[in-house]
Amino acid sequence: MPYRLKKLLQQYAVTKQRFLIFVPEIADIPYVLNWVVRYVAAEAVFAADEQRVSKVQAMREHQIQGLVTTTILERGVTFPNLDVVILGADEASYSEAALIQMAGRCGRSKDFPTGLVLCVVTEKTHKVHRAAKEIRRLNRMR
Repeated sequence: MPYRLKKLLQQYAVTKQRFLIFVPEIADIPYVLNWVVRYVAAEAVFAADEQRVSKVQAMREHQIQGLVTTTILERGVTFPNLDVVILGADEASYSEAALIQMAGRCGRSKDFPTGLVLCVVTEKTHKVHRAAKEIRRLNRMR
């Protein structure tokens, strides 16, 4: 796990900030979740997860602080006051549009219009740069 993410999770343990952590592959979920729950109460959801609806509801009801997920939650779900971490944002499994949608889970409440979007990468890519540029452009339009 990246050092920056470890520090962020330690901070979340104190501040109770809610978050989504996106992972590029379902196979990444157990490893990342095992690491995250050392610091905060979290669950994992993915498309084939039979309990995904109840886990998302637990997040809505503040029973858990975060979700580790695949792109299944990139659209159609809104949680107020949420930070977003995208692990492996430079991976081929994420498109530029998917990165924009995942980042869009942040700041979806008039009471909490901002939040952290952290893209964790191995190398800088044009895709991540273009997505960030488009997000900044869209935010200026608000």
